[in-house]
Amino acid sequence: MAGLIVYTWAGGIDGPNEKGVRDMVPEVGAKWQEIDRAITGK
Repeated sequence: MAGLIVYTWAGGIDGPNEKGVRDMVPEVGAKWQEIDRAITGK
């Protein structure tokens, strides 16, 4: 799970035009935080 999160958060790993979560609109980041809280209970 941690590997997937790191891979999708950064962006640009596979190519310079690739977007990661941190490069997307704030609503995407908010949804990731919501999913994180659901999984971790924090």
